[in-house]
Amino acid sequence: MNSFYFDWAATSPMSNESIEEYALTARDFMANPSAAHHEGQKSHVRLQELRKKASELLGCKSENMFFTSGGTESDSIILNSALLSINPGNIIISQAEHSAIKQYATVLKQMGWSISYLPCPHGKADIDSLKKLLVPETRFIFIMLVNNVLGTIEDISAIVGKCREYEKNTGRHIHVHTDAVQACGKIPINLEAMDVDSAAFSAHKFCGPRGVGMLYCRNKSIKSISTGGGQESGIRPGTENLSGIAAMVKALEIAVASQKEHFENAMKNKKVLSQLLETNGFEILSPLEGCSPFILNVSTSRIPSEVFVRVMSDRGYCLSAGSACNNNSKKKVEGLNTLGFSEKQSSTSVRISFGFDTDRESSIRLGQNMISVLKELSL
Repeated sequence: MNSFYFDWAATSPMSNESIEEYALTARDFMANPSAAHHEGQKSHVRLQELRKKASELLGCKSENMFFTSGGTESDSIILNSALLSINPGNIIISQAEHSAIKQYATVLKQMGWSISYLPCPHGKADIDSLKKLLVPETRFIFIMLVNNVLGTIEDISAIVGKCREYEKNTGRHIHVHTDAVQACGKIPINLEAMDVDSAAFSAHKFCGPRGVGMLYCRNKSIKSISTGGGQESGIRPGTENLSGIAAMVKALEIAVASQKEHFENAMKNKKVLSQLLETNGFEILSPLEGCSPFILNVSTSRIPSEVFVRVMSDRGYCLSAGSACNNNSKKKVEGLNTLGFSEKQSSTSVRISFGFDTDRESSIRLGQNMISVLKELSL
């Protein structure tokens, strides 16, 4: 355990079990799963076994589970399918959405789609507003299951229910996609019970390898904009990363098996750290209820996020000033002010994200160092 690492929402370290599974698969399943010879067939059988296992863990049929390079690509496959439509319509995107989805808006508009934004005050979707945004032309809705900055958990089933109710009036199906990257392995997921049409997952958020993920998609009309050898039923062409997939499924299996224990541990850490920081000058932005215990967002009230995170880094602590995916962007990234927070809160927010093995002592030490830094920078 690294007691100074609190940026698990950006990426998690690979578990020893996942690393071992990667090495084992690379050694024992050397052939391309698409090859016709016996070694290729051996790899193909293993690939299908892994697909079945992942589907069982996430509550869906294996025929609807596809392996990708990660959450961003999984989101992009669904978004890109809209670009192939000869009759663009309306797309609803939540204000709390990840940049992997929100930054597609410009391209979609250029291709004739109208974009509506679902208000998410303090990270939770306003379902009453959704009723007003739904129009006969609505084809897609994108709504994140667990927000990557605040940790708020969305009631996806309620949102899907409103869409299905509206569909009765129009006779047109609305494709509901959820980015479940921050939820996978941390909160219970049953895709068929949620009734979503597609969902994105990324292995490196639950102690699997980087560069591998999954796309659940039951909508057979979704077409990939990419072409190739027809792997993954044409949804994601390209030779499958069998070692990475095996390591991901192993990590997912372990995470799901220990999900309750990890959740309770993270909640204890979040509560003790929240109380410590709140009584020493920090403003808590992430709620305790209806929120992932693995993410805590706080405001320094005075010190810019980037400055605070850099000074904490000098002390050896890894925190975040927001989503890691935005750190390489040269454009101004929308902050928490789009979710109803003030510009001051947005510019001084710091994200703390806990891991499966983060303990109470490490959380308290983090809080003590954050308080010390806040005092130093406020002089």
